[in-house]
Amino acid sequence: MSIKQAIEGRVGQLAEAANSGDSEKVSQFYTENALLMPPGSPQVEGRAAIRDVWQGMFDAGVKDIKFTCHEASEAGGTVIEVSSLSASAPTEDGSRTTLVGKYIVIWKKGDDGNWYVHRDIWNFDA
Repeated sequence: MSIKQAIEGRVGQLAEAANSGDSEKVSQFYTENALLMPPGSPQVEGRAAIRDVWQGMFDAGVKDIKFTCHEASEAGGTVIEVSSLSASAPTEDGSRTTLVGKYIVIWKKGDDGNWYVHRDIWNFDA
């Protein structure tokens, strides 16, 4: 299995957890001291804070989350993933809009052999 296939597998599992609306499950894909850098907001550190950010997105009605891995490069126990994302979110008039963006994630391999998100930054296209 290539490193890109391994990361695509984890990305798929992460999207499945996110689409279930389970912020605790999503947070378990992150390292204990992970940094999440959402657009227009201060960065947060650690699984509990990351869980809260994801819960806030779920509470705001974000769903239909999809990640598409374009590139995954391994170097010294880390992988840099360059990818795109889409999701839907409610609008003020009650309809839904599609959000499209891109992200970079740095993955670290855990002692259990799984890859975990260590740094996560994204933004949305205009």
